[in-house]
Amino acid sequence: LYATVLRAMQRTGHIPEPFLHVPNSCLRKGRGELPTDQRLLSVLSVWMYAWESPAYRSLTSWRQGWTHATSFGAVPKATIGDVSTSLALRVEHARALALPLAGAALDRQKCFDYLITDICLRLALHAGCPRDIVRVRRNFYQHHKRYIRMNGAYSKQLVRTNGHLQGSSWSLDDIKLLMCVWTKRQHRHVPRSLSTTFVDDSNSTTHTAHDLQASLDETAKFDRFSGQLIHPGKVAGWALTQELHQEVTQLQLANRPLRVVDSFKLVGSYLNVEAAPASAALNLASTA
Repeated sequence: LYATVLRAMQRTGHIPEPFLHVPNSCLRKGRGELPTDQRLLSVLSVWMYAWESPAYRSLTSWRQGWTHATSFGAVPKATIGDVSTSLALRVEHARALALPLAGAALDRQKCFDYLITDICLRLALHAGCPRDIVRVRRNFYQHHKRYIRMNGAYSKQLVRTNGHLQGSSWSLDDIKLLMCVWTKRQHRHVPRSLSTTFVDDSNSTTHTAHDLQASLDETAKFDRFSGQLIHPGKVAGWALTQELHQEVTQLQLANRPLRVVDSFKLVGSYLNVEAAPASAALNLASTA
């Protein structure tokens, strides 16, 4: 009987009303006590999970078809090392050969909360997601009811504007599809750049300050149209040579001075990107 209900739900897009109630538990993110320091983790009905889990797994090959080669979050056999270690190696290679290299590491602020449902579902359809699954998801976001659950008590129903559920596998697809758009735009508009992502964490490297500014401008345009927002405290611009470092300190992101650092944390790993003085550059002629 229940399998019949789930099949009918996917065929018609209509979801039984009891499946639409979504309590949200508050998990602290960081040390603060403000609302912005909390993460809402959605707990779907076990019956909704019973539909979502096999439906999500059935689309593995579809997912592989649109995942960008430099996107590593929630990718089978991929790890954070695919992002942090590869960048660390590029930094060391540039240092060893005294090559100019600059970059910016960016983190989206509460990325799931800023997702716009219509954009995400249109992207999914554009990427070839089955229409019946998109129809169920659209119906769910139009009619589901959220509550905050704390110490066994429930808040009044929350009024939703945007944002997708943390706790739903589909939300990972939504942010990854969106970030694939960012990655492709970076490589199209700044051909000599290299951009990688781990879910919403992203970074770009270039060889000139001009190219890095072009990368930042495209990022600002992407955020303006997608609804995403860069976390100002987690922006990290950098450059490996003194001359390039001075140029990078003049750059802007979304009409604000770029925060330039000597080291930063990228998906769990700390990277040293301190600019080397000109006298420390390797003299290849003397070692030939």
